[in-house]
Amino acid sequence: MIPKLSKVLSQTRHSFRERDFAICCSECAEERNLARCMTRSSGEVRTYRCPECGHLLVTVGHSSARQIANDDSRAEAWLSIHPDSDLFVQLHGSRLTIPPVQVGRIFGEPLL
Repeated sequence: MIPKLSKVLSQTRHSFRERDFAICCSECAEERNLARCMTRSSGEVRTYRCPECGHLLVTVGHSSARQIANDDSRAEAWLSIHPDSDLFVQLHGSRLTIPPVQVGRIFGEPLL
């Protein structure tokens, strides 16, 4: 099962919560907090959808380019995050931006 976005980005010294993330819905043109979004995991992919219009906002899953040369970590440990637009992260009073990336398909995307 694919974990929630907050768990994917959490570190030993800082644990994120879903409410720490926001994204603008390109359909509604409104900023949505991920804690309020509809989320679903199909086993291979976790999706976040706008609570108002159902537009797909963020996809989390295993990247198609899972293994990196000379890397001894398990391939299933690599997860990829694909926001539809800028994803905002609130961290200690600062607001950081994770821009959308169109490379590195996620396994299960054709099922969406």
